[in-house]
Amino acid sequence: MADEGESEVLKRQALDTVMERRYETREETDGFFALVDTLSAGRDDTRLFEIVLDTDAKLQSHPYPGKWLRARLDELRLDQTADAGETPWGRFLLEDAKQQTIYWKKEMQRAVDLILGDPIVSKAYFDSFAETVAALDGFLKALCQGWDQAAGCGSIPFPRLGSVRKFEDKALLERVKGVRTRCKQRMGRVTGLFEDKSDVLISGLRAVRPAIQALFSLTEDFEAEYRREKERRRLLDFADLEHIAVSALLDEETGAPTQLAKALGRRYTEIMVDEYQDTNAVQDLIFTALSRKGQNLFLVGDVKQSIYRFRLADPTIFLWKYQSFRPCESAREGEPRRVVLSQNFRSRREVLEAVNFLFRNLMSEEFGEMDYTEEDALYPEADYPENEKAQVELRVIDLAAGEENPEEEKPELSQSEAHFAAARIKSLLESGFPVFDKDTGRMRPVSPGDIVILLRAPGSVLHHYVRALGERDIPCQAEGGEDFLSSMEVSVALSFLSLLDNARQDIPLISVLRSPVFSFSPDDLASIRSFVPEGDFYEALEAAAKTREDCRSFLEALAAMRDLAPDLGMDQLIWQLYNRLNLLGVFGALPGGERRQSNLVMLYEHARAPGTV
Repeated sequence: MADEGESEVLKRQALDTVMERRYETREETDGFFALVDTLSAGRDDTRLFEIVLDTDAKLQSHPYPGKWLRARLDELRLDQTADAGETPWGRFLLEDAKQQTIYWKKEMQRAVDLILGDPIVSKAYFDSFAETVAALDGFLKALCQGWDQAAGCGSIPFPRLGSVRKFEDKALLERVKGVRTRCKQRMGRVTGLFEDKSDVLISGLRAVRPAIQALFSLTEDFEAEYRREKERRRLLDFADLEHIAVSALLDEETGAPTQLAKALGRRYTEIMVDEYQDTNAVQDLIFTALSRKGQNLFLVGDVKQSIYRFRLADPTIFLWKYQSFRPCESAREGEPRRVVLSQNFRSRREVLEAVNFLFRNLMSEEFGEMDYTEEDALYPEADYPENEKAQVELRVIDLAAGEENPEEEKPELSQSEAHFAAARIKSLLESGFPVFDKDTGRMRPVSPGDIVILLRAPGSVLHHYVRALGERDIPCQAEGGEDFLSSMEVSVALSFLSLLDNARQDIPLISVLRSPVFSFSPDDLASIRSFVPEGDFYEALEAAAKTREDCRSFLEALAAMRDLAPDLGMDQLIWQLYNRLNLLGVFGALPGGERRQSNLVMLYEHARAPGTV
């Protein structure tokens, strides 16, 4: 199996080969040069490279990528199409514009109702707001008629407002004016999409077809070259496993299961799939091929938890089945059926009320691909004792606070959030906030192990939270993201390895000296710097070594490791580093020692992985 790093290198090599071949066969690739002229900046093909790789990645979520590409290309055959609204892209833009116009018409109408409640404001604002509402209504009707009708409407008017003097309810004025301003900004972008009529747009789509055809052809050539390179090296990647399974289990022409699929399917009494909302079309075909026409297929999912579209999951597969299957009670024998699991045995009533409130207001068929009905809501079944403090909180950090001192450097958002969360946790721990203990069936004061911080992308912000909690003496265990490579113990090991290559790097050198392995204090470092005030810190360390034993010991350890480095592989060098400096022992004696040792071992295992020099 090719690991991710190896795959990326092979993909770049394959795409380089294909691009060079295309440039050399000029007479066959008119569309290719149109594509290059469109996407490349001067002599730089970087953007085109990224688009080809991104297109290929998306193709892997389709069971038959070639068929999918040809179907998309057929959509650009517009010989019989005269209305831009009849194209897939036009239909999407028209529907999206309708939904946005309906929303802003309602918002402006609500503002008009507020205005009518006060004669002073009504006199100054009503005519302007009424004209805008009427224009929104006209634009909505035009959208329902077709593209060219919408294009003929032009922009939405927002006539100048009259003046309101000595009016005490400033909140009302700000509210209605705020709605008007946001409507103007949003609808300006919407109507801007309809500046051109159908004939101009259809002509543009026809003109771009050769470049799109070249992009698809280039992507197919790249995939073929990448496949050949993998075969030469006897490698497979994860997408290969899925597509090979599809070709083995299904007949491409008929879509029927093969004899192999039927034989394998007889092994399984039931096939159960969890997190079904995060599957794609390839995986769904595999599940179906191995089942008995779906009769023994049990799928569990929740579209609210669909978070992997960026990894090419397709929640519409789940939604189609959710909406088309009959309710369990009314389904006939052998017919697909839907069971709604609405009873929640995990969370408090207050948590579920907050979740239901949120999704009732957010989810609709247009926005979240399904309506959040009473059937979809969650109902509490867990037995928790009443606790008046158990309320869902929404806390907002005001980043404008402190703007009165513009000279001071402002912390970044993630840093502010981390300190806020740590302070709130500290407050909960000190107050003895009561929580229910399921093991004892009683209330008890909250402990650090009861609290979790959920981060959407921990990679770039995790260290802020670890530091903020550590500053308040709150023990924590961090998982994922940057935690492994940015942990203190791994950073020290990597810094020392960097010194073996070049010891005259101040940051890695001082990081190693300050670490628990050598324990130089800030005063020690200041004293060493005084030996050579200018130049790099290594020179000062060499000068200090003439009189300081600790400096001399460090330089000897560094020299011994540098002598070993040329004759050892990376994994052997790391293990020698651990042994000679007793890194596993030093960091194992610190708080969280077992996890720290595990991180160091993980670094060693990474160095042992195939392909590591």
